[in-house]
Amino acid sequence: MGRTTDPTVCRRRLARLLRQLREQIGMTAEEAGKQLEWSKGKISRIESGQFKLLRLADVRSALDLYGVTEKTDPAKRRAILELARQARQKGWWEQWSDILKDSYPGFEAEAVRIATWHPLVLPGLFQTTDYAGALIRAAGICDEREIERRVELRLSRQRLLTEPNMPQIASVIGEEALLRPWGTPAARLTQIQRLVDADALDNVAVQIVPVDSGLHGGLGGSFVILNFTEDPSIVYLETGNQGLYLERQEDIQHYTSLFRRLTATALSADDSHAYLQDLARRIG
Repeated sequence: MGRTTDPTVCRRRLARLLRQLREQIGMTAEEAGKQLEWSKGKISRIESGQFKLLRLADVRSALDLYGVTEKTDPAKRRAILELARQARQKGWWEQWSDILKDSYPGFEAEAVRIATWHPLVLPGLFQTTDYAGALIRAAGICDEREIERRVELRLSRQRLLTEPNMPQIASVIGEEALLRPWGTPAARLTQIQRLVDADALDNVAVQIVPVDSGLHGGLGGSFVILNFTEDPSIVYLETGNQGLYLERQEDIQHYTSLFRRLTATALSADDSHAYLQDLARRIG
């Protein structure tokens, strides 16, 4: 799939740039909508990134209104229009759009740093075929073809672990996720070994929060913090039907602080690695 700019990230960046250009000239969204003769709410949908195929003609019209023309700033205009073209492309993950809850894989593939907290299940980036399949079946999905495609998508996300410019990944996992019984001993051993191998990668750090750590701030549920080179960070909360994205600065700060506390509660990186190796020996 390659770590090129994903359409998901392009759409978010384009939405932010158009909002900034409007605000820079002191124009409200309602005023801009009237000037452009757009339907009520269109400006809001565009500036919140709630679109998939934004017409280039609409982008040109908005840029004309905001004063970014071939005469005033041709370089910026061409760059924004190119961004709009990239935003119209299909992401590598869209071949699974019929089963995908949202566009999270696009953001994940573009992140330069990923911080994850998973108290009850193992992170998708480290799941084996057997573990992923068992989780999907446990969620009540029975159609074997759908299960196969969902596993295929999950494994496709893991390609970023082998790319030359893979992101930095800090993963904190609750011990409950490791001890919960499932499958055969051989399948569980393979899954634990996958974690050991991932933890050995230069860009990956895995830490375990022991059950006997008691109550802590992470018991509210899993979350992922995604950091980007050019774009603001995102917190992703996986819900039952569709993921929730948090972008407010106070939310980013809250979850970043919570993640720091979880890393402090967890076993050290070395002790976590030793724990995983010992667990593999006990299973094997």
